[in-house]
Amino acid sequence: MKPDDSLLALLARMTRRAHIAEDTSLSALGLSRSFGLSALRAQLEATQGRRLGALTPQMTVAQLRALLAQGNPPPPAGAGVEPPAAASAVEDEQPAAPQAALPLGLGMDIQDWASLPTAPHDLRADPTYAGLFTPAELAGSVLKPDPRRHLCGLFCAKEAAKKAHAMLLNLHPLDLEVRHDDAGRPLLHLGAGAPAAARKLRFLLAITHGSGFSAATCVVF
Repeated sequence: MKPDDSLLALLARMTRRAHIAEDTSLSALGLSRSFGLSALRAQLEATQGRRLGALTPQMTVAQLRALLAQGNPPPPAGAGVEPPAAASAVEDEQPAAPQAALPLGLGMDIQDWASLPTAPHDLRADPTYAGLFTPAELAGSVLKPDPRRHLCGLFCAKEAAKKAHAMLLNLHPLDLEVRHDDAGRPLLHLGAGAPAAARKLRFLLAITHGSGFSAATCVVF
């Protein structure tokens, strides 16, 4: 490994491997699950100062290096999740699906809490957390007894939503935000980076926690 090769240094740190060849796939490095790929993407975006396309388990180190050299265009103006309005706590959130509406898709996800890095004192200072969760999500997590457990559930909800409909599959994690109504029920909000057609969809979310894991289900209408 070249001493100045930041990509190989990052991969070595995340996978605890000393020697990584250019033709090695992310899957072969153990980065095949959604959180591992998302964490890698967040770390790379922090060093690049820009958003990257979605990573796949089949991508090799050489292909990842080429992606970083491409210079992706900046995100669209206003990209990211919009802050909730100061008035009406739930008024602008996703309303309940009409009784006559038929589900268009169903997604599920489960993650071990141990997948997430140990929560630092300031979650916003950690590239992984800052790249996967919006400021509002991070702020809400510090009010929970176990922020990492709470955020694991939010990550599952985002992944479940992405699996539930093709228009959501390649959305950046920061373009999906999980909020809660006054009763504590989770609500999914899409940011300006999502296609206009996707923002017309409605969602039902369920998040649960077990012994060492979180899981979520999303139904799209």
